[in-house]
Amino acid sequence: MQRIFFVLLAAALAIAAPASAQAQVQRAPLDLFVAYDAFRGADLSPNGRYVAVIHREQIGDVLTIIDLETNQLSRTQVARADQQMRLDWVQFKTDNRLIFRLSQQVRIVAGTNTMFRVRNQDDAFEWDGRYFASNLDGSGLLPLYDPSANQGFDRHLDAAIISTMDSDPEHVLVIVPAIGGPELWRVNVNTGAHTSLEHGNRETYGWDVDGQGTVVLRIRGDGVTVLLIEQNAKQALQISDYGLVLEQGQTRIEDTAPNILADPRIAQLFLGGGL
Repeated sequence: MQRIFFVLLAAALAIAAPASAQAQVQRAPLDLFVAYDAFRGADLSPNGRYVAVIHREQIGDVLTIIDLETNQLSRTQVARADQQMRLDWVQFKTDNRLIFRLSQQVRIVAGTNTMFRVRNQDDAFEWDGRYFASNLDGSGLLPLYDPSANQGFDRHLDAAIISTMDSDPEHVLVIVPAIGGPELWRVNVNTGAHTSLEHGNRETYGWDVDGQGTVVLRIRGDGVTVLLIEQNAKQALQISDYGLVLEQGQTRIEDTAPNILADPRIAQLFLGGGL
């Protein structure tokens, strides 16, 4: 039986700057840490001429292209704040082709046609995300995955780009939901056409690929044991079968993942004090 092992390393790291360095650095304003970023997600084109960045303006998130040779700035895509939209990230695929993710907060009310019904409250919200590709000037915009158009799935089901395939100027690898388990697609960023590479089962939640986009490992479902070392105990144990908890190089807890999650010693170990 395939198992995923989880090893948690507990360590305390104290980082302090020299007193002389602290005296020379002024305190950063609070708004720098709590305000919405004015610029974020910058990426440089392969030829080094263009910078793509998400700029927060009054209208919302604006995908902005900066030409470093001419110092010209152009706004190509807008995620309107009044429609509860946001741009999550942007990346160059080639010198003249971009890929980016757009999310929208959607109101869900009781009894609407969605996979997860809202029964205990009048309304709620969810974030629906989509991947797109476009030219630098905003033309040639097309979705890389649209569940309602491609497969008739509910709009909240999301895809994930697992490899931008730097050696391939036309394709990216995308994990998409499918009946019976997720599928791995090779998607053309110029046409939106896709080819299904693998179809996982209900226990498959991801693939590892090499630099050429060749699948080297399907995580779960193939009888492969994966050793996961992670500081986030709860998240790691939720996807594991068996766990080891280490403190200062010594095994403190060893059991099945559900039993470790329910063990009160976890809170003692990681919320103060040792075992």
